[in-house]
Amino acid sequence: MANPDEEPYWIRWTGKSRFARECREGDSIIRIWRSSKAHRPSAVLGGTGVLLKQQAANWTRFYLRPSDGRRAEMSWGKFQLLLKQVGVSKRVGPGSVLLLEPDIAEAIARKWKSAAK
Repeated sequence: MANPDEEPYWIRWTGKSRFARECREGDSIIRIWRSSKAHRPSAVLGGTGVLLKQQAANWTRFYLRPSDGRRAEMSWGKFQLLLKQVGVSKRVGPGSVLLLEPDIAEAIARKWKSAAK
């Protein structure tokens, strides 16, 4: 971490899914946030890099770089519009795990700040 006072964010992924097997340090993750009581996601957090992958018997923990500033998140509706704009035709829901082609991932990253306003 560039700033020693920063703490990385982490997610714990249970099971032995394809995502847990194939996601590597250096990959980026776009996180969809939904409280346990909500039907729809309340926010989508912009792409953040995987710093470390820690595997155990029944789970994998991914340590992530902290998100940048206030434009690091957008509403679920705006995210859905952004996906259409960059050409993602596959349905993306609250629990989706989707490997993006590099050109699509780059297009999302380029348009993220203006879409998050």
